[in-house]
Formats: sequence, C-alpha cells, structure tokens
Amino acid sequence: STMMAEAFVAVGSNIDPAENIAAALARLTEVARVRAVSTFYAVRPLDRPQQPDFRNGVFQIATNQDPSVLHNDVLRGIEEEIGRERSRDKHAARTIDLDLVMYEDIEFQDGDLIIPDPDILERNFVAVPLAELAPQTELPGVGRTLDAIATELGTTGLTTDETLTRTLREILANEHGTR
Repeated sequence: STMMAEAFVAVGSNIDPAENIAAALARLTEVARVRAVSTFYAVRPLDRPQQPDFRNGVFQIATNQDPSVLHNDVLRGIEEEIGRERSRDKHAARTIDLDLVMYEDIEFQDGDLIIPDPDILERNFVAVPLAELAPQTELPGVGRTLDAIATELGTTGLTTDETLTRTLREILANEHGTR
C-alpha cells in the first residue's frame, strides 16, 4: 500500500453551481478518498458585479498521486468532464474550478501550480473553509495556523449555503456507505 497524502482542494463555481459542484465531488470520490467537505458559501464575484454569485468551499482528500499529477491530470480532467473552458480572463464565469491549495506540509512550485496557494492568505472564501477542516494545521512556509489566518481575514462577504453543504455531505456519506 502506498502512503496516502492529505491534500485540500478549493472548489468554486458560478454556473449551475449546485449541480456542477455535486458532479465534481462524485467524480473525485472515484479517484481519491474524500475525507471531508467544508461548509460552502455564496460569494460575490471579484471584479464582475454582473455575474452570478460563486459557491466556494474546500474538499479534504487523501491521495497517492503526487501534487503535479493530482493538479494537472486528476483535477483538470474532472474540470474538463464537467465542462470548464479555461479562457485568458481568469475572472470569467466558470462551471467548475478545482484547485489544489495544500498538500501535506510541502512547499512546491511547478508552472502555474504553487503550493500552498497564495490565495489562502488573501481570500477568505479559501481560508475560512480550510480552517474549518484543519484549524490547527500550520500553513507551510508561513508558520501560522489556518485558524489564525481565517480569523484575521474574517467572514465579510461569505453567506453560508446550507442546502448545498448538506447535499454535498450526503453525497459523501452515500459514497462511503456503498463501499
């Protein structure tokens, strides 16, 4: 048996988010061991007031894939299946975003993949759900706990989506039940 690495995937969608995030979770359970689903939040889009709200949250997974493979093959593959089309506009509306944001306690860079993701220190919609799942974990290279980072960023602009959160946790519970 290979060693399983703990990793965290930030999830976002503002096109049919409930449907697309549920589909992403279901696919992810087939290729990794999904350990936990954070609370999901409705979040206004950055710099695009005319767009629909995002839904953002975090999945905690255990994986035997290395970070590059996980990010470039597994997560990108699921995005493509669900219909993500990456454009040069990084604030464009999207069906699904799956970003590897932490992987064990490593610091790693490979092309556009930077772990831990610098957004953790800047975006409460990444930091707050991460801290919910792993409050006492220190951010690699920063030496502060996720809980401290999330507390500093605060929850302004985050509205809990209880229905989506419950739906995702039911999908996860059902997956664990069928094995």
